Amino acid sequence: MTFSEHLPSKQWAALKFRGEKFAEVWFKPEGMPNVMMFRIPQESFHIPGISEQLTIDNLLKAVALGPDEVESWQIGDVTHDCMKGSNPELASHLSPPPLDATHLEIRFRIRSPAPAGR
Repeated sequence: MTFSEHLPSKQWAALKFRGEKFAEVWFKPEGMPNVMMFRIPQESFHIPGISEQLTIDNLLKAVALGPDEVESWQIGDVTHDCMKGSNPELASHLSPPPLDATHLEIRFRIRSPAPAGR
């Protein structure tokens, strides 16, 4: 299923690793048809085997999107260009949120599909 085929979410959907919920995803928040959001609870960074798997690339794989489909991602006030899937930060381990935050939130801007016939 491509991103454009996803209906807008009505609630957060759980993502699981080895049967344990580690994050949630929301497709197309209201008024943002090219956006997908993840939130990763503080506790997920302490689950054995998960912290080394928490990368932008792996989050995208969890929802069957390739990095070449992503224009950019934002964590806090910092936006990262995906560089058509060539940004080396895609494979970097995510840092946990600050201790006073309950979740790490990541917002992805998905590329608009190319017009048919191109």
